[in-house]
Amino acid sequence: MNLKRMVVVEKIKKIAPVIIKNKKMKINVSGTERFIRIMLGLMLITLFFFGIFGPFWGYTTLLISLIFLGTGIMGNCPIYSLLDMTKKN
Repeated sequence: MNLKRMVVVEKIKKIAPVIIKNKKMKINVSGTERFIRIMLGLMLITLFFFGIFGPFWGYTTLLISLIFLGTGIMGNCPIYSLLDMTKKN
């Protein structure tokens, strides 16, 4: 079992530099906007868990909050990429 794990780790070490080198997603969101997106996402998740909205709007709020969190953490907004915009400082 341990030998199998070592083989997998060695394969990952060979592949990882290629993945990092061919990184396609570039940061196109400024630090301030990332902070706002993360805080807004956390706030909306909190509202979802407190049950402020009904079932439909609750799950819609959860989806929107996950999008805000994802774009805030990754620093890449797909809509900005489609419109060829950047707000990076």
